[in-house]
Amino acid sequence: LTAPFDGVVADVAFTPGEFVPPGAPAAVVADLSGWLVETTDLVERDAVRVAVGAPAAARPDPLPGVTLPGEVTAIGEVARDAQGDTAYPVTIRLDPAATADQPLRWGMTVFVTIATEDEPLSAAAETEPPVVPAAITAEGVLLPAQTADLAFAAGGPVSSIPAAEGQAVEGGDTLIGLDEAAARAALAQAESD
Repeated sequence: LTAPFDGVVADVAFTPGEFVPPGAPAAVVADLSGWLVETTDLVERDAVRVAVGAPAAARPDPLPGVTLPGEVTAIGEVARDAQGDTAYPVTIRLDPAATADQPLRWGMTVFVTIATEDEPLSAAAETEPPVVPAAITAEGVLLPAQTADLAFAAGGPVSSIPAAEGQAVEGGDTLIGLDEAAARAALAQAESD
């Protein structure tokens, strides 16, 4: 199992000697060089006022005084329930230059202010919490720019794990190795059944 792109090993689900079933999540790789915010509570009356390309400001909850610029890149087409409200996820790509030196972590709570045609962002978006009268505010979660949940097509016993959780990897680096002979035997058995 190899890394599909340069990133960091976020999770390894097995240890050497364990049997990996086909299709079972085995590892997660994340690109932490860029960050996204996905809103969790943007209600439908506000979602219709959001446009792709709209500027946004994000304030990570654990980092008082830090406001990161970004831009709306996607608006969900399918609603979710958010504590009894109908909400749509909105994705905001944060400016990589602004996030480079920040101690950001996957899953952090983030408060966002999104500009609308009626109300562009201003210095008021940098207040805690951001308040801009006609702009849209929402809560969200910080996500890596890219992630990959990896699984083996055929199962087998784990023979090696050359990449540890938290380790930087390059695309093509091996993350988990299976016992080749046992994996071939399991595949042959599955094909004969």
